[in-house]
Amino acid sequence: MKERDKKSHRVKIRTFLTLILLVVCGGLLFFLLRAKEPTLELPATVKECASFELNIAPEDAARIDTLIGTIAKASIVKLLFKKGQMQKIGAELDARVPPFAFLAYIFSHKKLANDMALIQQSSMKYQNFLEGLQKNLLKEYREGCFYPTAKGFAIYLNRDAAVINDLLKDAIEKAEVEKNSAAFRDFVDYLIKTS
Repeated sequence: MKERDKKSHRVKIRTFLTLILLVVCGGLLFFLLRAKEPTLELPATVKECASFELNIAPEDAARIDTLIGTIAKASIVKLLFKKGQMQKIGAELDARVPPFAFLAYIFSHKKLANDMALIQQSSMKYQNFLEGLQKNLLKEYREGCFYPTAKGFAIYLNRDAAVINDLLKDAIEKAEVEKNSAAFRDFVDYLIKTS
């Protein structure tokens, strides 16, 4: 009889420990899954966001002119030979010019907007442009003030702020959830189309 009680007691303890382990693992799994969910909500620091201003240094304006003009007009083969130079200019611009200011400069200058339409016609050039832009826009998104800056950007370019906001929300979802490398295509297509 005592042996049976010991076995019963061991079974109860094992069952109890298994239940505790399942609860702990379930809680940990829930926490990990919740931590990976992307958020499309505005950051808490929105009140502290500065209004959008296009404030590009002359040397950065020249870099943008060179970068966009070269990509638009050079063949794919020529761009391969200029890859190092283009990457250097791109890295300098990434470090100095926020992505909305970069785009505002481009789409407030007719020549550059026309160059973007040429880039759009080459799937390889356009895809590379979109991938670089996406990296910078996602960084801006994660740092906060993304949507208030986008609204100021839309107003600066005299574009529909609600349309820009919707395109950007869709792009963020495509980039964060779907891991789409061309998530901002519709947004840039809209800027080109309305130029």
